[in-house]
Amino acid sequence: MKKRLVCGLMAVMMVMSLTACSKSGNTNNTDGANDTVTATDYKEYMTLGDYKNIAVNADPSSLEVTQEEIQSEIDACLAAYAETKQVTTGTVKDGDTINMDFSGLLNGVAFSNGTATDYSYTVGGNFIEDLDRGLVGLEIGKEYEIPCTFPQNYGTEELNGKDVIFVVTVNYVEEYILPEYNDEFVKMMTTETAQTEEDILNTTAELEESIKEYLAEYKQEQYNTNVYGQMMISILDSAEIKGVPEAELNDTIAMIKENAEYEFSLYGPYYGIDNFETYLTSVCGYASMEAFETEVNEYATEYMYERMAICLIAENEGITVTQEEKDAFANDLLTQTEYKTVEELKEAYGETYDADVEYQLLYDKTMAAIIEMAKVK
Repeated sequence: MKKRLVCGLMAVMMVMSLTACSKSGNTNNTDGANDTVTATDYKEYMTLGDYKNIAVNADPSSLEVTQEEIQSEIDACLAAYAETKQVTTGTVKDGDTINMDFSGLLNGVAFSNGTATDYSYTVGGNFIEDLDRGLVGLEIGKEYEIPCTFPQNYGTEELNGKDVIFVVTVNYVEEYILPEYNDEFVKMMTTETAQTEEDILNTTAELEESIKEYLAEYKQEQYNTNVYGQMMISILDSAEIKGVPEAELNDTIAMIKENAEYEFSLYGPYYGIDNFETYLTSVCGYASMEAFETEVNEYATEYMYERMAICLIAENEGITVTQEEKDAFANDLLTQTEYKTVEELKEAYGETYDADVEYQLLYDKTMAAIIEMAKVK
């Protein structure tokens, strides 16, 4: 399946889909008859193969959260609250971030782009090797002359292979002072970032447990994505596919294009672009409008293949969606949007809202079932 999305536009179609699992894609039905998810109409387009005995490559040990990973997250938290101090005494060490003045001289004359003041540089970075290594051991505040030879292939005819002198003064070393890792730090940090009172942590033990839970969830999501991706590729490879429902395919293509045009309306002015095709070619990297349309058509077709497989497997496995699950989904969606009631949600998303929600929930449940069926090797 195609992985490169249209500038990230197509991701939204996995959040709120088009219609329930039905051939017609009818969005004008007001009696609710078309709101029930059914795979019946997809059977004329796809016949599934054996989807219960598929071997996938996955490493369950990758789900383990290590102490090193937890410590890395703690270190990142501390680094975010580090204070910077300008050290004006001592000598430069490898890895130090320094503030410096320098001037490069070729035959005693300053050469182009070789002079700077108040320049920040981390020793061990991308200066030419002679200059980078020459900074180690310099005493802060003193002027030095560092002889250097540019590489033969440096890229500037004036400097390729030339011997030069860099006159350098290190003004100060930037020292990062980490806060002390203790309960007080944890409470301060989480109070600043908390959205609710429940998000505030009071001890290092609570923070470490929270980090562990977060990493475990992240690793599980990555693992599931890997397993599901392999499973779905195999499921589609073994299926007999005769086509896709034309109405749904066209609706999907239209929605992707509408999303692309909406993104253009938001970001086109930022890039100073007032033409959609120019936006696609200069910002999104398409060779032409035709190339964009080709990829949209291919992506929409692959999406429909996956959709049909999901609905057919759900029917085979007796996977359904309850009203309680739809209500819970709506309540969760309300917490993530500015809408106050389900009625406002339905009005905003349109008349396909109920079918969209039902398919999203069916997709999630069937995806979980498919992962469970995988034969991990």
